[in-house]
Amino acid sequence: MKGTRQIVIASTSYAEYDRRMQRIAAALANAGYSVTWISRARTDVLYLDNIVHKEIQTSIRSGPFFYLEFNLRLLYHMWKSQARIIYAVDLDTICPVAIVSSLKSKVAVFDAHELFYEVPELIGKPLKKWIWKAVARVTIPRMQLNLTVNTSLKNYYTNRYKTEFHTIRNVPVSLVNFRSDLENKRIICYQGVLNKGRGLELAIEAMSHLEGYVLWLIGDGDITAELKKLAKEKSLENRIQFFGYLTPETMNAKLAKASIGLNILDARSENYRLSLANKFFDYMHLGIPSINMNFPEYKLILESCKTGLVIDKLDLDAYLDAVRALESEMLYGSLVDNCRRARKIYNWDHEKKSLISLFQKLP
Repeated sequence: MKGTRQIVIASTSYAEYDRRMQRIAAALANAGYSVTWISRARTDVLYLDNIVHKEIQTSIRSGPFFYLEFNLRLLYHMWKSQARIIYAVDLDTICPVAIVSSLKSKVAVFDAHELFYEVPELIGKPLKKWIWKAVARVTIPRMQLNLTVNTSLKNYYTNRYKTEFHTIRNVPVSLVNFRSDLENKRIICYQGVLNKGRGLELAIEAMSHLEGYVLWLIGDGDITAELKKLAKEKSLENRIQFFGYLTPETMNAKLAKASIGLNILDARSENYRLSLANKFFDYMHLGIPSINMNFPEYKLILESCKTGLVIDKLDLDAYLDAVRALESEMLYGSLVDNCRRARKIYNWDHEKKSLISLFQKLP
């Protein structure tokens, strides 16, 4: 299947845990495309039906020189590829795609999972932010198809770069277990990357005020060690559990036993303010009422189908009030019922049709 029906996807994410790209790659493969996914991986091989996975091994694991090495190796793979369509996931893989598409007349796709240069890690780092903005300014207008995860980001990118973006929401597939136990409402759970600006320090601090509750943190990241130290300093090790990265199947089984989902973010990050996190929908699909920020995308959905609560600021009192409000059996049961209805609307069966339609229109 040489040429027009071949797609090469590039991401710096760990393929085992990148559920959005697993869904997208599978949808394209099932639609008849020959899909190769180049990424990092924690295991030697990722087995996905009808998808070829290639792992890029780098000698540097983080920082600017990691991105440089990864992109040079990616450029080599992209240059050798016979695929007609080459697909960059976020700005950290877009340069090789832009170069190869220009020099070899390939169709370039860009998928913006976030506002890359507005992440909390770049606050107070103007040079790094300027570099990523320059990368975006030069490369994004060269793409033939641009995707992103929500309407707010779609409007931001379209207005800033004067090129059309399309929304493919980061929602789960329909076949996910729905929680049946409504008795235990004392397991608070966060799933995702453990990074700055995600309210994790606040969630740990709050445990000193929430007798009878436990906190589960599923994932890993830059501040894992700091969070474990904080839990120990507050003598909360027996009530806070760190599970590390879990495969999607294992994670869903674990989440299904939780009772409150956390999606609290620092409003100083424009990336977070415009976000629509996959965890928001994971909680919804599993019937777990969530606590979210009063940001545009969450506010819009929760006004039409209330599956969780919002807080106006990342504040201990506001957070504690939300947790305690969910102790109401009437409110909690109502939110669970709303989750059951909402997951019929927000699911991958709908989104993948839009995705395939966009790819079928490519030259």
